[in-house]
Amino acid sequence: MAYTRQIINVGITADDGSGDYLRDALIKTNTNFESLWQVGAVDSNLDISGSTIAGTVTNEDIILDPSGTGKIVVKSSIEPDTTATYSLGSATKEFTNVYSDLLTTDTLALKPLTANPSSPADGYLYYNTSTDKFVGRVNGGWLNFQTVAVGSDNKWTTFNAESGSTTTNSTTDTLTVVGGTGISTSISGDTLTINNTSNPQAVTFNVVDDGSNAGTISNGEDLKIAGGTGITTSMSGDTLTITNSSPGTVTASSTTAFTNKTGNISQWTNDAGYITSAMTSWTLVDDGSNAGTISNGEDLKIAGGTNVTTSLAGDTLTINSSGLQNLVEDTSPELGGNLDTKGNIIQTSTGKIQIGEAITGGLGARVHGMGVKFDKSVDNSGRHYSSVFANKQTLTANIDANNKKQGQAKDNTLELAGYTHGADNPTDSTKNFGDYTYTIVNNNQSSAVTINGITGIYTKGEIDPGTTGAINATNIIGVEAWASADGTGTTTNLIAVKAKTDKGGSTPVTNRYSFYADNGDDTLYNKGPVKSDNSITGTTVKLTGDRFSVATTYTPFDATGDSGDKAGDIAVDSNYIYYCTADHDGSTNIWKRTALSTW
Repeated sequence: MAYTRQIINVGITADDGSGDYLRDALIKTNTNFESLWQVGAVDSNLDISGSTIAGTVTNEDIILDPSGTGKIVVKSSIEPDTTATYSLGSATKEFTNVYSDLLTTDTLALKPLTANPSSPADGYLYYNTSTDKFVGRVNGGWLNFQTVAVGSDNKWTTFNAESGSTTTNSTTDTLTVVGGTGISTSISGDTLTINNTSNPQAVTFNVVDDGSNAGTISNGEDLKIAGGTGITTSMSGDTLTITNSSPGTVTASSTTAFTNKTGNISQWTNDAGYITSAMTSWTLVDDGSNAGTISNGEDLKIAGGTNVTTSLAGDTLTINSSGLQNLVEDTSPELGGNLDTKGNIIQTSTGKIQIGEAITGGLGARVHGMGVKFDKSVDNSGRHYSSVFANKQTLTANIDANNKKQGQAKDNTLELAGYTHGADNPTDSTKNFGDYTYTIVNNNQSSAVTINGITGIYTKGEIDPGTTGAINATNIIGVEAWASADGTGTTTNLIAVKAKTDKGGSTPVTNRYSFYADNGDDTLYNKGPVKSDNSITGTTVKLTGDRFSVATTYTPFDATGDSGDKAGDIAVDSNYIYYCTADHDGSTNIWKRTALSTW
């Protein structure tokens, strides 16, 4: 049903009496709403009923026309209401491209073309009427698909033999495999069997000796290898052994002629001078393959080279080596055994000696004496030490008080010679003169790993618990640190031990101890005053002396205290002893006090 839009006449001006009456206007309004309610699309040839959009004019198209480059988008499958009835496009109106992950159809018809389409892409497939071929686009090029009648395709095209070949000439051509001399063929199912009907082991071969005498060995016959004079043969399994049974001395008279074929005579003794040979010349070759010819009657001079001398006494030639005067003459010396310096000192012109692998880079440039570097890969069986100094001395007499130091001594002397040392930051221990030990652990992999302890230096003084005899010791000292300022001049800070923990970045640290003694019986002894710029903490802090003193008096600003006041702080002035009960927050009364009085 077609509907006409009802227009309400509103007149020319307000209340001029030319417009529709109110009742008429509302009737038109109801009519318009009724049209919208029933069909949804007024002034169109569409009928909207429920979820169906239907045309109201027979055989008229329904057109979906987005504006501009807009698309018609559906959010579900598109399905005809009956199968094999409707088409997508037509012979005169085609879609440019149809994209689909999977195309399933009973029949696929490709549009016939006379030439390759323009702007092709891999995957294009069409039927070429000029060549009567199906053509496909693969790896940037066109490939023809061979077309044959259904059921008439050949199973083979060309068959080649050692001599000659053949090709099919019809779709029902037959290939026959015929056996030649001593060969038969048979087919069972899909299997072709080729059999050798003659004797496959009927063979002969010829044996020829050194004199070119030949004999023929036929199939089944034995070949006997017999020993001649001084030769025996034996067979074990499939192994033939030929043995010279008389390799001893050959005795000849002065008239006997010898012909030595290559390798037949390796050694003889000419006891009576029966064998003679007149030498005309011989060739001498050195290690560099340089050759020289010595003729009969000429002299051969053997001269000494570098550090080598020769001397001749009678018929004896002596070759002597004068040896190396020093190791500089050998640019790549190697030791075949232990090096015994015979009490001499090993030194270099630069004063630098490196042991192990070469120390390179900035660290190597800073070595001015002995440098030792060992860079090795170790597994769980070799995890202990990079280098070891194992010193042991066994006493053979009592050692007096003035000569009782045994062990390793490091004696470092810095001769200033009128120059200043370390003007940049004298409080930085790593820049000071003395021994410097640096232990670092790194991980060059992206995954996290675990290490259960790092020790910079471990020093221990111990009475061996496995000793047999008792040892009465007065003092056992693990570490003694001694800072001494002797001589003239001034010293600003005299520090025996400087202990410091360092935390960098965002790495969390549970506990930080500069000094840590885990034995409850240990006592921290200091004869001088103990100074701390921060708190001294612990479950119990016990002062065993008979008094302690506060060096500086402090009077809290008021009961609320001041910035920096912490719970547990104790302060003293001339009138009160103060105790802080909480950290300063600017408003809470945190200080309590008790007055001092005389007695």
